[in-house]
Amino acid sequence: MIGWITAVISFLLLYYLYIPIPREATEPWKLYFTSIVMKIQGDLITIYALLTKKKIHDVMRISLHRCISFFVYFQPKIQGIEEEEANFDGVLVRIFKPTNTKGLIPGIVYIHGGGWYIFNTKTYSYFTKLLSKKANAVVVSVEYRLAPENTFPVPFDDCLNATKYFLINARKYNVNPDKVGIAGDSAGGNLSMAVALKLAIEPTLDIPKLAYQVLIYPCLQALDFNLSSFRENNIDRNTHCGLTRNAMILFNNLYAFGNYENFMAFSNNTHATVAMKKKYRYRVDPKCLQGRYQMEPNDDTETDDTELANQISETIFNPYFAPLMATDAQLGKLPNTFLITCEYDGLRDEGLILNERMKAINHPIKHLHLSGSEHGVLIYPYYNVYKSSVDKIAFYIKEITK
Repeated sequence: MIGWITAVISFLLLYYLYIPIPREATEPWKLYFTSIVMKIQGDLITIYALLTKKKIHDVMRISLHRCISFFVYFQPKIQGIEEEEANFDGVLVRIFKPTNTKGLIPGIVYIHGGGWYIFNTKTYSYFTKLLSKKANAVVVSVEYRLAPENTFPVPFDDCLNATKYFLINARKYNVNPDKVGIAGDSAGGNLSMAVALKLAIEPTLDIPKLAYQVLIYPCLQALDFNLSSFRENNIDRNTHCGLTRNAMILFNNLYAFGNYENFMAFSNNTHATVAMKKKYRYRVDPKCLQGRYQMEPNDDTETDDTELANQISETIFNPYFAPLMATDAQLGKLPNTFLITCEYDGLRDEGLILNERMKAINHPIKHLHLSGSEHGVLIYPYYNVYKSSVDKIAFYIKEITK
């Protein structure tokens, strides 16, 4: 009996401790720790959902929020920032304001990540409070409604309406309306760029223009899930990557359709016809990338479900759903941009493609590539790169709003 118990314990230890970490990782032991925690948590979420017959995304929402809150609990308290809740045109927001300021200061609309279906403004409260402190700016964190209960364009509309309200009423919050920008990470980066596109493409006289956008490892397209970054991060187990290919396909489907019935079509890259791929390929073209990231796309695999491709095309090629679908002319109307990408990230290449497209049209863009870090690194405050990246974002905002 003791032998069997020892064998089971040994197996579990080996199973959970085996996660290969790249030599190039900036903080390998922290990456290793994070990967183990996420691996254990993923299994516990699955087991709990099966036993309780609850929806896995409901369990995941609670579990991941508590996990991040646990890590934040041990961080030093941030002084000098007031926090309050408000309602901006029917959208709940959490506002962070420096207490010792004079006159009008910059403002930041922050849109949190989480695949459009997990996390909330409380999960991100430490990050947004720290950003408010470092940038000396009022941060409005948007509590947009989540998928799969609320599919596109509901989360986008929530973020758009909250941003418009803040731009129009900025002075009420001691904010200079000409120094308001938008920022977000992952799915929040998607929503941030989509909102910036909408305001740039369809401007109105009564709404001030955004001063800048900060896009932190954003998800930008649903045309091609065979980019080299997705191929490198195609393993859901024993991975050091914060976001895998399968996870991103799942998130896109939940956001677009509220279910994952079309998962296999997206996984096989047959969710679009050959004609559609060739029409939109220049907007998501890995041939424009440098070095080992460059690849020749294969657009010759025809879909076996043309009806599906036609049904979903209006959504997946909508630039407000997938901002890389914007034309070069539309990209050129965007505000000054600060883009952050990570090496160990399924979304790496689409961020790099955005950078190349913006440089090609001489759009003002600053790009920071975290070469030894993984997707989601800016929700784990124990990383050194977490603090240095917040400093760089705050510095950029201060410089752009001087």
